[in-house]
Amino acid sequence: MSTTQNLLGGRYQLISVLNEQPSGRTMLAADAHYPGHPHCVVRELHLPTRNPMTRQFILRLLKQKAAVLEDLGQHPQIPNAYAAFDVEQSFYIVQEFIPGRSLDEELQPGQPWSPSAVTDFLREVLPVLGFAQAHGVVHGNLKPSKLIRHAETGQLMVLDFGSIKNVSQKVTSKGQTSTHNFSESAHPIYLAPEQLHNQPLFCSDHYALGMMVVQALTGLPVNELPTAQNPEQPEILTSLLKTVPSLDPALSHLLSQMVHAIPERRYQKATDILAELERWQEVTPPAPPAPPHPPAVEWQPAETSPVPTASRARRSWPWPLVGALGLAALIGATAVVAFKLPQRFIARRHLNAAAAVATDDPQAAIDRYTQALALLPDHAEALIQRGQLYFDSGNPEAALADISAAIAQAPDSSDYVYERANMRFNLGDVQGAIDDYTQAISKDASFAKAYANRGSARASWGDDRGAIDDYTQAIALAVQPEIEAAAYLNRCLSYSNLNEQQLALNDCSAAINLRPSHALAYQNRGLVRRRLGDFQGSLQDYNIAIQIEPNSPDPYYNRGLTRQVLNDLSGAMADFSQAIAIDANYVFAIYDRGLLHAQFNDIQAALTDLQTASRLCLDLGRTGCYEDAQFQISRLQRADEADDADAGTDATVPTTSLAE
Repeated sequence: MSTTQNLLGGRYQLISVLNEQPSGRTMLAADAHYPGHPHCVVRELHLPTRNPMTRQFILRLLKQKAAVLEDLGQHPQIPNAYAAFDVEQSFYIVQEFIPGRSLDEELQPGQPWSPSAVTDFLREVLPVLGFAQAHGVVHGNLKPSKLIRHAETGQLMVLDFGSIKNVSQKVTSKGQTSTHNFSESAHPIYLAPEQLHNQPLFCSDHYALGMMVVQALTGLPVNELPTAQNPEQPEILTSLLKTVPSLDPALSHLLSQMVHAIPERRYQKATDILAELERWQEVTPPAPPAPPHPPAVEWQPAETSPVPTASRARRSWPWPLVGALGLAALIGATAVVAFKLPQRFIARRHLNAAAAVATDDPQAAIDRYTQALALLPDHAEALIQRGQLYFDSGNPEAALADISAAIAQAPDSSDYVYERANMRFNLGDVQGAIDDYTQAISKDASFAKAYANRGSARASWGDDRGAIDDYTQAIALAVQPEIEAAAYLNRCLSYSNLNEQQLALNDCSAAINLRPSHALAYQNRGLVRRRLGDFQGSLQDYNIAIQIEPNSPDPYYNRGLTRQVLNDLSGAMADFSQAIAIDANYVFAIYDRGLLHAQFNDIQAALTDLQTASRLCLDLGRTGCYEDAQFQISRLQRADEADDADAGTDATVPTTSLAE
């Protein structure tokens, strides 16, 4: 072993480099302080600045992160964190070395797992994620190589929670677009859509875990599985899961929610998924065994009196009459068969019953539509209605299947394609929605709603200029004032996003003229006026919005932001408090009120609000929001300590809003 001077931190002897990236290295080392020199893992992070003040600040955050990793190490399936220290321009954290093989070696192409095996896998990994989430930690880089089957215990260990390299990147790129390339750290199939924008959430880890399960069930290699960027990913995954033998529909539905494109539609906490799994453990009583030779079912006449055995007089019928009656009966039977009259009659009863209970009992309505479709499988409108109920009940895969079947039955219907576009847009499949809106427009060039909604999809995609073109076309085609007003209002926002504020102002005013009682139109115009510097006009619009919707927290919060700009801090405080009084979990108002309390030097009230905001962000799985709140709490606590030590210390706290 080398001398102490040659040891990292005076203790760790480098053995090999396990991984190296521009931000730092992961190394296998030996701990010279213990007999036998046990192995450990040392993670090195290059500090991005030599500025003493910034370097000190980054180190403080890194040590806080290391302390969190030390807390996580208390879980038996997370490696222990032994030490953290800095040397020159690098920060090091030392963790337990886990001998064993990674999940990569267990996920072999062509060797699918059984449904029971993946259920056991979920029950083994989810408690680890739940433990980390309780500490406010997202893994953010979950993939098979980060799951190690311990050589001695056989337990799956989860490595690399809360990558420390993210801390310095956030500090040095404050207010800039992050340049971190996730493709360097995780295979694309395990990355949720929000991670591509550097916004990992708790449910991002659920997405990665769900994709591992899909990989295990299908036995497919990663390059044959769809990524989140594939607009047809939901349909592809649904098709793949249908090929899995003996797959419980409940497990299929659970996986579909875990890998949903929209974060809000996924399970938000690992404990939610575990609770769903536990519900499956309820024992279902077995069905009674069927008799070995079930009796034949015979048609019985309405009259059940026994037929006398004595001979009866036979009545003689004239043959021509018999022939006529037989022909009439044959024609009647042929008509019944040809026109499916009994089926249509029964199906119509099911359809009427479904419509009657759809609002109060959606599942009963779905069952009725299913019975109707069993009799009339080509009934497009029933498919549409059942699809909408499926969608509202949280089963988007079934909904899309139904509406696509309806489109196949009625390929010329622009309305059906439009409805599928709306579903896809709500599910986050923006490109698929744009394609469907375009198809609806090709079938009906005067379809104003399709133009308006395609504009919204394009705006969501970031194409505000294309959105403006669509809104303009919708305005020209609109017959109903509601559609025209919506197009003006949405075009207002796109103009404002492109910093064409005067055009935006004109459009918001046009929307208000068409719908004078629309509170959102006044709110949006208030935002545009604030951006134009017309703060009094902005306040006036928010006042009107409050008069229209006095129980909505949004106009109060937005008026508070405008009052802040005017340095009316007391008025802003009152507005934020009113928004919170209406909605006690309005996290933006709580956060901004906390910063205002700090400006009033009411540190305790500020800490109370920021800690509440921090907890709410954590409950929502919004780690960026959580970390911002924690950052402000840390600043306030240090400023308070500095004031105690030296009343002359500058304790300025930034007032950047979470919402802007």
